Amino acid sequence: MSTYFKIITFVTALIASITALAQTPSFEKNLNDAFIKAKKSNKNLLIYRYDSTSIYLSKTNKQNTDDYLLDSLLRVSGEKNIFTKDFVLLPLEINSDKKDEKEFRSELILDFTPDFYVFSPDSTCLAYLKTYLQGQEISKNIIQEIKDSINANNQNRISFEQKLYTNTVSKEELLQIIKKRFLLKLSSLKLLNKYASMEENLTNDLYQFIEVEYITTKDRIVQSFLHEPKVSSFQDQRKMLNRVIAQRVLENAKENPDKIEFENALMMNQNAFSSSCAISLAETLSTNSYLQNEFIQEQLKSAFEYYNWINDTLNIIDYGTRYGNNILRRYWSKQKEYLDLHLLQSDFVSNLRMYSNDDERKAAMKENGKNKLKMIKQLGRDYNEAYSKDLNKIAWKIYQSTKKASSLTTALKFSRFSINLWKAPEQLDTYAHLLFALGKTKEAILYQEMAVKDAKKSTKMYNSIVEEFENELKRFKKASITPHQKNI
Repeated sequence: MSTYFKIITFVTALIASITALAQTPSFEKNLNDAFIKAKKSNKNLLIYRYDSTSIYLSKTNKQNTDDYLLDSLLRVSGEKNIFTKDFVLLPLEINSDKKDEKEFRSELILDFTPDFYVFSPDSTCLAYLKTYLQGQEISKNIIQEIKDSINANNQNRISFEQKLYTNTVSKEELLQIIKKRFLLKLSSLKLLNKYASMEENLTNDLYQFIEVEYITTKDRIVQSFLHEPKVSSFQDQRKMLNRVIAQRVLENAKENPDKIEFENALMMNQNAFSSSCAISLAETLSTNSYLQNEFIQEQLKSAFEYYNWINDTLNIIDYGTRYGNNILRRYWSKQKEYLDLHLLQSDFVSNLRMYSNDDERKAAMKENGKNKLKMIKQLGRDYNEAYSKDLNKIAWKIYQSTKKASSLTTALKFSRFSINLWKAPEQLDTYAHLLFALGKTKEAILYQEMAVKDAKKSTKMYNSIVEEFENELKRFKKASITPHQKNI
């Protein structure tokens, strides 16, 4: 009889456990489904953003990070119920590869984890809460904080977006919206453009928002900054901001296949630079000349690389020629500046300051004199290699872009200077191709043989590249005995 009761008791307990398990609140696994469920159940959606790496490291290193504490808390059935009673709960891994989650995550505050975002059943953002866990009744504390945050927002909550797009929002309200855009989950760039269109005098307070946006020449916020009347209470700061904004617009344009956008951004950058570098009579012309030369170099490089990216052959030749000629002009004048700058930053200079005794200092200076000579040689090699690679890249792209003899001759000049600076296999290969294209077959064969020989010695070369060099050498050798016809 006792055995019978034991069986009945076990079965009853098993059924109770299964029932309890079935009633255990579950988390949503899909972002879209979570929003749908929140709408159907008329519950707010609570998104818990966490870092699985932090949880893993806590487990392995026995550290109580906030992510680990909250994750452990949510694994307890009773604590789960506290969260899921009033909310649909979705854990959101910050490194998730799911497309919808990645897109959604990109709109949230990129802060430390864990944190919570609360959305109403109609997908309106109600609150954002950064959690700082203390370990004592943290689940109840978090829930209360979330509810308090929602209530605080709802007390003064107005449909800002509706007011904005019906032009019934004041400038003061609009500024507050911009400053709180992450909290309200609003479209920040649209708000900034709207704010700029109202011709408000934009201030440094807005700079932090501008620098993180993907802004273009077409955005009203950009036009407002760059075309504001000269009379301003913070004119000097404005010039600096103009320069930074123009640079950001250009960086964005480099990733945009729209050539007109890039060229407008390039011109905008030039205008902003001219404005920001307007110098007073007290400043020297040489300082301005130096800044201008550096800027021109960067502009030419940006244009050359951009047209190379979109395969605009005419501009590749045009800007490649201008960029290459500027490199040749800069090479000698900038060499001393390069060496002086790097020598000043080197260790042996700072080490000299450690010696207080004159005899020790003199001995150290003598030793460092030897090291300085070695360093100058190495810096010279680095300097030459950098310029050589730039010139070689320009020469090769011109070779690929045209058959016109005048352009190829210019490229040959760049390539020859490149070899003089750094005789690497790639540079020799480029020079050989240019010679061949200009009908100088015998010289082309000579330099291609040198390229193959040096490539075989180089540990940096892959076998496929050596094979490619050898195939080109065979092609040159198979050329007609008659001199290769020059291109017109």
